[in-house]
This record gives sequence, C-alpha cells and structure tokens, in this order.
Amino acid sequence: MNKAQLINEVAKFTGTKKEPQAAVDCAFDTIINALKDKDRVAVIGFGTFRVGNRKAGMGRELKKS
Repeated sequence: MNKAQLINEVAKFTGTKKEPQAAVDCAFDTIINALKDKDRVAVIGFGTFRVGNRKAGMGRELKKS
C-alpha cells in the first residue's frame, strides 16, 4: 500500500480526501523529522522505525546474459 492508497482508505470513513491527506502527511512528516533527529519512533501495533549505521559492503557488477 502506498501513501495515496492509505489516504483513500482513510477517506472511506470521512467522505472527503482533504482531512485524511492532511492527517497522513502530518503523521509521515512527524516520523521523518523524528528520524532526522536520530530518535526512535514506535507505533504500537504497527512498527518501530530507527536510523541505523552500518559499514559499507562490497559492490559487484552483474553481467547480463
């Protein structure tokens, strides 16, 4: 499900898209800003988001047959 589909699903309960779009945008913006500040975001029943660091891996070039 993408963002537009989520808005459409929420709009089924409100009858308009304006309010659900504002709510989804606000929720996503809040999560993104928290992650930019290196905070952990936990939405009970949905998931936990955090920014992690890992060392770089070795890349490889795939040949097309």
